[in-house]
Amino acid sequence: REFGVPLSTGGMRKILQILGSRGLLALPGTAPAVPPAAPLPRLAVRGWGEVYLRVADPGRLLDAIVRRLGWIDGAVATWCIVLAIGLCEAYALARHAALWDTIQVSLRHPSALLIAVFAGITYASALVHELAHGTMCVRYGGRVNHMGLMFRYLMLFPYCKLDDLVVLPDARARKVVVLAGVTANLLLLLPFGVIDACLGG
Repeated sequence: REFGVPLSTGGMRKILQILGSRGLLALPGTAPAVPPAAPLPRLAVRGWGEVYLRVADPGRLLDAIVRRLGWIDGAVATWCIVLAIGLCEAYALARHAALWDTIQVSLRHPSALLIAVFAGITYASALVHELAHGTMCVRYGGRVNHMGLMFRYLMLFPYCKLDDLVVLPDARARKVVVLAGVTANLLLLLPFGVIDACLGG
């Protein structure tokens, strides 16, 4: 009602399953009112041309990352990240003409090596993007049960389902989880900027 768009029956059922699996719909001392949703199988096919290959235990992987990078959302780390991204963006803006010329030359004279490197960087960036979402979700107490590779729209790319976004403790946590992916992608630009600067442009 608030956004002028009714929630679908499937969407409402999904939210109730998430809340029920956390015991948020049960009276004290009683069993959860709504059973948790059954986990996706390792390989799931949904509709035409939509295939999911799920990681066996994404929570274990993300827990390990959180243990090593739990400091990443601290005040000092946050300002360092903002500064690094700002410097990288300023450098790209200052050299936009030369960078655009390089892109034009690459498009006019593509090579197998260039295409392979571009594809590798693109998929690595997508993987880091999804890992960042999942890591920050776990960092704030959420669970990530579904993560892996998805084939959709004739493309294969990583995915991370953030069902627990609706049960995170506060608005700041939800914002951090949502922004974590694009922040990680922007940070990936930093080493390329450093390499370009060291090579003298």
